[in-house]
This record gives sequence, C-alpha cells and structure tokens, in this order.
Amino acid sequence: MKVRELSVIFAYMLMWLFSAQEGAAQAVILNGNAEDKKILKNYPFEAEVTDSLSAVQFLKELISRLQGDGYFTASATVLEKVDGSRWQSHITLGEQYQWAYLDPGNLDPLMQERSGFREKFFLHRPFSYQDLNKMIERILQEAENSGFPFASVQLTEIKVYQGEVSASLHYESGPYITFGDLQLSGTNKVKADFLASYLKIPSGSAYSEKKVEQITQSIRSLPYVEMTVPLEVSFQNDEAEVHLALANRKVNQMDGLVNLLPNENEGGILLTGSLEILLNNLMKSGKQLSLQWQRLQVESQQLSISYQHPYLFRTPYQAGFSFNLLKEDTSFINRSLAFNLSYPLPRASLISLNVDFRSSSVLSDLDLQPMNSGTLGEVGDFGLLNLGINLQLNRLNDVLLPTNGWSFSSTIGVGRKHITSTTIEADKQVSWQPFSQLTLRQYYRLGKLWVLYHRLSGAYLAGESLYLNDLYRLGGLRSLRGFNDNFFYASYYGMSNLEVRLLLEQAAQTQSYLYIFYDQAILGHQLAEHYQERPLGLGLGLSITTDVGVFNFAYAVGKIKYQTLDFSLSKIHFGYISRF
Repeated sequence: MKVRELSVIFAYMLMWLFSAQEGAAQAVILNGNAEDKKILKNYPFEAEVTDSLSAVQFLKELISRLQGDGYFTASATVLEKVDGSRWQSHITLGEQYQWAYLDPGNLDPLMQERSGFREKFFLHRPFSYQDLNKMIERILQEAENSGFPFASVQLTEIKVYQGEVSASLHYESGPYITFGDLQLSGTNKVKADFLASYLKIPSGSAYSEKKVEQITQSIRSLPYVEMTVPLEVSFQNDEAEVHLALANRKVNQMDGLVNLLPNENEGGILLTGSLEILLNNLMKSGKQLSLQWQRLQVESQQLSISYQHPYLFRTPYQAGFSFNLLKEDTSFINRSLAFNLSYPLPRASLISLNVDFRSSSVLSDLDLQPMNSGTLGEVGDFGLLNLGINLQLNRLNDVLLPTNGWSFSSTIGVGRKHITSTTIEADKQVSWQPFSQLTLRQYYRLGKLWVLYHRLSGAYLAGESLYLNDLYRLGGLRSLRGFNDNFFYASYYGMSNLEVRLLLEQAAQTQSYLYIFYDQAILGHQLAEHYQERPLGLGLGLSITTDVGVFNFAYAVGKIKYQTLDFSLSKIHFGYISRF
C-alpha cells in the first residue's frame, strides 16, 4: 500500500476518533461560593452535553433564567475544559433584586380584578420577570377578549434603589372593536345570522380572540358544513369581519335496517327491522327533526319522534321535545313525552334540563316472564314524572365521521311515580325513583389505516316499586350485538363496546371500513329475586360509503349463562343509510 493511501486512511481515522469524542457525553460543572452553590441547587447547574456548543448554550440559558429571577448581575466565566469529558465555569450570582412595589397606574379596578392583578404580589417580593410577564399576558388576554385586541401594557417610572425595583403600569386599550357581519362563502345551506349566533360572534358584540380560536372546533361539531380553508379575520373601521369558506355535507338521512334472527319461539327465521328519518338544519337554521320506527318482535313495535329548536326567541337557549311509544307484544305499552331546555357551553357542548312525562299500561293480566331472566317479572300500570339534568361534552375531530377524540354524555335525575293499580295500598302508591345514565365514546387513531373505537356506558335505576316495564332495555345493533333488540331488562348495567376498524377509504364526506368488535356487559335487576347476567357479543362487520348511501353489514354471535357461542343462533344485520 502506498504512503499516500496510508496517510489518507490515518487522517480519516483521526477525524472519526475526534467526532466520536465530541459526540460522547460530557459534563458541565459549575463552581461558586458556598452561598451561590446553595441557591444554584434550585437550578439544573450540572448537565450532560455532547460538544462545546451545547455547553455554551446551557450556560447562556442558565444565566438568562437567573437574571429573570432577579439576579440581574449574574455572570459566568468562560468555559474551560478540565479533561476529555468535563467542562467547568465559575458562577457569580450577585444580589437578588426585590420588588419595592408595582403600582397599577391607570389600570382600572375592573381590569385588575378580571386579570388577577394584586399589588401584594409585587410588594417586597423577589423580582421575577416570568411572574411579571405572566401578569401582563393575563391583562392583554382580558383586553383582547373584551373588545380591545390592540391593547398594550408598558412599565413606566422604573426605579432601582438599594436592590429594590419600583415601577408603574401604563395601559393603552386601543380602539374598541366589535364583530361585523359574518362573511360566508361556498355554502347556501346555513344562514349567516344563525351561524354567527352559534359561534357566539353576532354582529355588534365585543370582539373576543378566545371566541375566534374556538370557531374551528365549533364548525367541526356541525354535521352539515365543514371548513375548506382556515378562517380569516380582517379589521376595518373598528369592526372585525370573520371570513369562513365552507362546504356542504350530506347529513339528512333515511336509515333502513333489516335483521335476520333465529325465531327462538317458533323456529325458523324472524325478520325484524327499523326505519329512521333524520332531517338536519331545517330552514337553514340548525333545527332538527327525527322520526324512528322499529319492529322488534312479531307483535312488538317502537315509535320515536323528536325535534330540536336552537336559539329560541333569539336567545342562546335550545328547546326540544320527544315522544316515544313502545308496545311489548301483548304485555304492556309505554308512552313518554319529554321536553328539554339547553344552554350551549364552549366547544359545542350542552347542559340541559329535562322533563319527562311517562305512563305505562298493562295489556294482559298475565305476568311477563322474559326468556333471559328465568324469573317472573311483574308489570303494572303507573304514571311517572322525571326531572333530570344532562351534560354533553364534545371533543371529536369530526362529528359525522370521527377518527380521533372523545364525547361524553351524562344524565342524573329523580322521578315521582304514581301507581294506578287498585291492589296496591294507598300509602304505597306514590314513590320516588332516582336514576342516572352516562356514555363515553372514544376514538384513537392508530397510524394511517387503523382506528380503535370504544364506547363505555352505564345506567342505574332505583326505587321501592319497580316493575318490569320500568326497566332499561338492551340488546341489538346499537347496544349488545349478538342478541335481539330489547332482549334484556335491567335496572342497572355497565357496558363496553370495543371495535378495531381497518379504514378502506377515507376521503371528504366518506368513510369505509372493515371492523371486528367485542361487546361485554354486566346487568341485572331485583324484582321477584335478584337477577344478574354478563352477556358478551363477538362479530365482524363492514361499512361501505358510496355515492348513493352507506351500506352496513354486521354478523354477530352472543353468549350468556344458558347460551354458549352457538353460530346457529348468530344474528345478521343489514343496514342502509341514504344521505341527502
């Protein structure tokens, strides 16, 4: 090998050794007097670095932090390398300056209260630039959320004497800005006045930066429009105009479902189904009407009608009503008429007051014996008045086709029950029934193709005079798959629905996926005797979105105490949703 080649190889080896040494972990050690070292224990005064540049950067950040905490004269000597793995520097802190006082200056008492300014926080306390900066930021945030987005705060009359700092605040509000007319483009399906009220930015109201920041999330919670580009805000003539470019979404839907189920009473196949019509954004103002009909068994049917009216009488409140009728073969019939009054919360959430009038009538003198309980369950005639409070929180990335985020709904209340049966003693005909329900839905995005969906729900109903026709009903495609609709009766339950979805397509306004699921519940009641069951359901499904609608297919099998995972008792659900 030639000498020139050897020299080149030797040079590369030296460069490699040098870079390896520079990249190895090295320590920075700070020296100082005993008092300074005691103070430095509250700071990261020793660090591992990889090279001289990162050592210098660490030292600069430490000095900046010390000066921000009132050690204005803090300094450090030039870094010296002790050996191949250690650097050292001598730190001198000097005196920590104190606040003598910070006068509010021309900051009015209302702004002081709303921003949290207190003179005592700056009276003979250690000077901290961070605390001062946070206080100024709070003042500016209060200003920009109260119609003054161009406000400014400065320190004036600054004095330093014998290690103490005194200063005064000078506040400039700038011009008062109000929201102008909301500017919409790309859609004719929603009125600008309604959307401005929904976003809490009606024309003439004080400008608020916080409300502007919440617009994107609030639009995502609307099923009938979506943003196509980021919003823009323009300021002109003391007005702020919000510009939104939106696109229409097909959300009105007609939903049909057909179930092919084993007829466990007469053998063969039982055909059941449902039809749902959902009309969103009626009259371009967010009103909603829903109609649902279900055939649960041969002689069992259910009918539900609901209507929601936002911004009642031009107020922030939303009002609605619903009617529900359930006929359980020849056993009983339940009727319910409910009203709600809701107040919108930030980020498309709601808190509601609900009033529910219910009545139930026995259709047969025979007691009903459900197939799944193994015990006689008494039914009875009664009237019930329920009062409840409902809270709904929404943090989904898309209200129509979510792939990430969560939503939560909870209701708690009490009912006054009047039993109309003449066989019950007079002093026992009136009783109280407390109740509670909750539902948590979670979506987790696992890479580009997978989504994990989990729903956790539960409910509890208490009372001294519960009948079978009082209880919650579970089973079917929307709760426990692998069982007939309304198969289970329960006064309490906890249920988990877990799905793993493989996205086949996810484009604008469409989502197709293949999924497997596992449903598990614990439920029960105490009527004739204590009854408890732990049903589970397993299966797979397919949801395909096309130009003409959404096709759903699910195959499920269920297991309970007396029923194993028998594929001869499996359930097949076909669904079709036409969106327009």
